Parts: sequence; C-alpha cells; structure tokens
Amino acid sequence: MINPVLALSLFFVVLLVVFLLFRPEKGFYWKFAGMLASNEKTLMEDVLKQIYHMEHAGNTGSLLSLKGTLDISEEKLVKVIAGMESKGLIRTDGTKISLRQEGNDYAIKIIRAHRLWEKYLADKTGVDKREWHHLAERAEHKLTKEQVDDLALSLGDPRYDPHGDPIPTSKGDMQYIQHVSLPLFPVDKQGYIVHIEDEPESIYEQIIAKNLQVGAQIKVIEANERRIRFSSEGEEVVLTPIVANNISVAEQRRSGVFRKNTRKLSGLKLGEKSKIAGLSRECRGANRRRLLDLGFVPGTEVETCLSSPLGNPRAYLIKGASIALRKEQADLVLIEMNNDIAYGN
Repeated sequence: MINPVLALSLFFVVLLVVFLLFRPEKGFYWKFAGMLASNEKTLMEDVLKQIYHMEHAGNTGSLLSLKGTLDISEEKLVKVIAGMESKGLIRTDGTKISLRQEGNDYAIKIIRAHRLWEKYLADKTGVDKREWHHLAERAEHKLTKEQVDDLALSLGDPRYDPHGDPIPTSKGDMQYIQHVSLPLFPVDKQGYIVHIEDEPESIYEQIIAKNLQVGAQIKVIEANERRIRFSSEGEEVVLTPIVANNISVAEQRRSGVFRKNTRKLSGLKLGEKSKIAGLSRECRGANRRRLLDLGFVPGTEVETCLSSPLGNPRAYLIKGASIALRKEQADLVLIEMNNDIAYGN
C-alpha cells in the first residue's frame, strides 16, 4: 500500500513540474515554443531580404543560391520557402523564387529597420563600425513598426545609412544616387564616395584600414587590372580591383555638396596654415560636438604649431588657442586645398 504522505508529495512535485512547464507565457514549454517561432520568423525575414537584394542586383533567386548565401540546410530552407509561399510572400517557378508584392513590402520594412539601426549606432553611440552590421542584423528582427518610425523621427528621417545605402521611407520609397564602382570611374575626374559595401568582412576590413569613408572626395590617378591608384582627401591610396569594386563613386558636380578640394588636417605640415572646410561625415556624435566646440568650424584659419617627436599628437593654433589632436582626430577635420596634389608615376 502506497504511503499517503509520499503519494501527496509526488502529486505536488508533478503539479509543480507541470506548472513550470506550462505556466502561461513564462513556462518552459511556451518559452521554447516562442524561441522556435522567433527563429522561424528570423529565418523567413532573412530569406525575404536576400531574395530582395538578389532581384535588385539583377539576379534570380533560387534554392541553391539562397542555401549558399544563408548557410543553412536544404531541409530547413525548403520548409521555410513552403511556409512563405503559403502566406503569399513569394512565388516559385521551377527552381526560380521571386517576391510577390506583399513579400517585397515586408523585405523593405526589414531593410528600413536594419539601416536605421546602423545609422543610430553610427551617430548616437561609440560602437565600432565593424559591429554596426552584426548588431543591426539582430535588431531588425526585434523592432516593431512603431519603434522603427520613432527611431527614424529621432534621427531626423535620414535618407542614407552610414555605408551610403538608401534608407526606405515609411512608405517604402528610396532615393538612389547614380554611381559606378571605383574601378570603372574615369581617370582624372573628380568624384566622391557614395557607398562602401560592408560584406564580405575581409574586404571591408581592407577598406577601413585605408581610412576611407562615405563622402570622401577622390580622384583616380591610375586604373588597370592590377591596381586602382587614387587620391582621397590629400592622401594617395592603392587598392586591388577586387577591393576597389566594393566602393561606389559618383561624379562631383559644381552644384554638389563639395565646392572646394579638401584634404585632412593631419596632412598639414608644421608651420603651414589653411582654412577649415568642414568635418568629415565620419565625424559623428560626441567627437563632432567636441571639435565644433573647440572651434573647428568652416572658414576658420588653422595652423600646425607643435608636433611631438613621433608626430602624434600635434598641436593646432585655432582662434588664438593651441589645441592638441591625435592623428585619428585630425583625420576627421577637412581643410581647404587650393591646388590638386600631383603624384609621380
């Protein structure tokens, strides 16, 4: 015969286990189910976004191309594709996969959230640019439409993200700038960088190492199958064509943003004077406010008055005050350059 006390204890243990497993919203079962649903939603949105990018690059989406790009099993991808088709987000025709209008609109919403979050990270935080994309990849799946709209409003409804990609409006409209890849840009013509692709990471790292940024003025000096040589804000840069292909350039027009040739303040030699043309678009947040507060505003005369033995930091005379800046800070200040720099062959 079972001991009544033991039986009652077992009953309460089972009851507690059932409660912990199936407690509404907070039970382990519901948390696990929610996690699975969240993972399926994330994967579906990643697939939608990838098909969108493929279509806008002039390519056709397919099971094979998606499998390779997203690095997931074919079994899982087939299941997600079937679910997306049943929801009317995509259409399949043999091996081809394309977006329906509802799927296209959904993809644009994810892209809007991603690019706005990158803009937020760039302008409002001190997060390194290497982390923007990864953090935005997570945030894009969690932000609600209301949160995205509030974020856009707080940022002033920006048109472009920090990489130069257009940010969709709440209605899905995007404003593109006509551009070509750097290797195709004409030699000796003045232009400026409008976009830097952040994938693959290995190529993006090489671009970052050259201290290139969206908005920087460039002039191609030499372009062939081995190298692309160009000047960028007073410095000469050499890239292989495969790396340079991830940089998009537009022609600099007289009526455009840039009215004068510029170079970086860090290139101003000891005793030289110039006028400040502005701050680089790479200069954001607290750094930008600090430099402006120190007097680094357009039209102000600046002179290199002191340099440490190793050349870093340097002191600059501005409005009668001597201000020390590290090279990476001086790189963010653009000064006027009346004549084009001539480089030897």
